[in-house]
Amino acid sequence: MKVLLKKVTILDKKSTYYNQQKDILISDGKYSKIADNIQDKEAKQITSNSLFISQSWVDLKADFNDPGHEYNEDLNSGLNLAANSGFGHIYLVPTTSPIVDNKAQVNYILTKNGQHIVELHPMGTITKEGKGESLSEMYDMFQTGASVFTDNTSFLSSGILYRALLYVQNFGGQIVSFPQDKSLSYHGQINEGIASLKTGLRAMPSVGELIQVQRDLSILEYTEGKLHFSGISCAESLNLIRKAKKKGLQVTCDVYVNHLLFNETATLGFDTNHKVFPPYRTEEDRKELWKAISDGTIDCIASNHQPKIADYKDIEFDNADFGVMSLQSFYASLVDQNLKQHADFIEKISSKPREILDFKENTSINLGNSADCTLFDPTITWELNETTNLSKSINSPFYNKKLKGKAIGIIKRNTVHLNK
Repeated sequence: MKVLLKKVTILDKKSTYYNQQKDILISDGKYSKIADNIQDKEAKQITSNSLFISQSWVDLKADFNDPGHEYNEDLNSGLNLAANSGFGHIYLVPTTSPIVDNKAQVNYILTKNGQHIVELHPMGTITKEGKGESLSEMYDMFQTGASVFTDNTSFLSSGILYRALLYVQNFGGQIVSFPQDKSLSYHGQINEGIASLKTGLRAMPSVGELIQVQRDLSILEYTEGKLHFSGISCAESLNLIRKAKKKGLQVTCDVYVNHLLFNETATLGFDTNHKVFPPYRTEEDRKELWKAISDGTIDCIASNHQPKIADYKDIEFDNADFGVMSLQSFYASLVDQNLKQHADFIEKISSKPREILDFKENTSINLGNSADCTLFDPTITWELNETTNLSKSINSPFYNKKLKGKAIGIIKRNTVHLNK
């Protein structure tokens, strides 16, 4: 099979042709020719008004609610949604029902994945049943196909984190920490500041994140391990991580996409589609997150896709679940927010996650490498609505709104998925 991409700009910093517009011929699943003008009548030709290519996008955190809560989303709907959104790899949170704390649950997800063009990466819990009491069967899960371990938003004691960081060094697993001291934000709903003052809702202070980042970095330094922070939301945390990186600690972090788009004022209207965890912080924090994208302090951008049906969202703010669906609007929302940093944010969802998680195969856009790429166009306009929405849920602040920027498709070796 041959595919010819015409006049495509290459946004892959690992490519010899970075930021150049070229024609690309993919033959038998590999990049066989990259040049200014390629002609091949046998090849399937793909064009667009402003065509871009990168290594396929990787989402470090999504919840497909399967098994246990398939009414919100399931693995089939999630896979199709991911493909439409341009993501070739999805890391799934383990906090399903039952929880992913053993190899049988890892196998369930991998079996359901089948031969779909999107590859699912099940994460396992750090502790048994995610209860924070004793370590789970991480090595068994690693042998089965899970290389990343997290208890998601549950609290990890210092002792558990210490033992986990030491344990995974034996086989190369990755520990992910969600830094929140919940004792400082019990029943908290939104950020402590303008949002909590004007709404009267219970607050979640940013110091709850800061304290956990400080503690986790101290334990990381002591164990000489490797740690990834999920969902950094405030400037103070970024400063600590920045210093730790300069010190030589093996620490990485991500930010959730909607925290780059909104600040705490989004919650003033009590829209439950802005009830997220961690909460949106100040405008200064949001700007600092973008600066950290530029200077490399933030390594990746994750969707934190959390679909919820109306029963859990179309109710009073206090009683509504946390979470927002964010896969399908991911790329367009970033294009709308900051097209000037197009190359920066594409790197954070393509080559950087591969570095952090030690992807074995080199899929950079260079001659001879296997194709594993996303095609996208920042000029395409569309609307997320009842017709286009591929999720089972509708809890998005972008629902029924016009968006600009769209994934055109994914190519993975000899398989091509093109969006309508």
